[in-house]
Amino acid sequence: DLIMRCCNSDGLVLRPDVSATEIDKYFLNAAGIDKSSNVLSGNGEVWATTSVIGNSEYFRYYYVFSVNLQKSFELYPAYIAQYRSYGDAVITNWLAYETNTTDSYKMFNESSPLTLSVSNKATFEYYSFIPLLSTDTDGYYLQGEVDKWITVSRQRFKQIIYEDSGAVYVRIEGAVDETVNIAFVKYPDMKQTIVKCKVGQTQQVVIRMPANTCSPY
Repeated sequence: DLIMRCCNSDGLVLRPDVSATEIDKYFLNAAGIDKSSNVLSGNGEVWATTSVIGNSEYFRYYYVFSVNLQKSFELYPAYIAQYRSYGDAVITNWLAYETNTTDSYKMFNESSPLTLSVSNKATFEYYSFIPLLSTDTDGYYLQGEVDKWITVSRQRFKQIIYEDSGAVYVRIEGAVDETVNIAFVKYPDMKQTIVKCKVGQTQQVVIRMPANTCSPY
């Protein structure tokens, strides 16, 4: 199961766009120059990476891994902002969830940092971050493959369209006869829906929410 969390049924690795790197706070602590109250102390490590579908920050997802934290640590969006690169689109709010509780969400922004818990190699935390286009309107958001480490990878997801009505259109790619489980979250209800799709001969399918349908592309 751990191996299959990394790839599709044909063995294609579902990977982020860039290799994960330590956040700057790690190096500031290692150099002994972080004098703030929010210090990544001791041997604590926080790694981050990202994936974006298309060329828009509206569809950029983040992934954060924390381990060996000797005390809790407040993670802010600014700590992972180095990945932002596309145009004028600005996302300031995300829904964060931990890989062991994928239907439990926390608002993540500069006013509401994510608290990473004390941990060791057996109790590490792994969070994914869903970009919110707006906090003022209701709608469905793509959460992704919650049974994979990289929940929204370019290898799987080819197109995301959010409609004014709050509906969402997602086009994915997979191996023939592969079954995929794609999660969506309804905002602001914070309710998760998982759509199970079987990929056919075209190797691409379209999923629509809230219609909860899966059809060949």
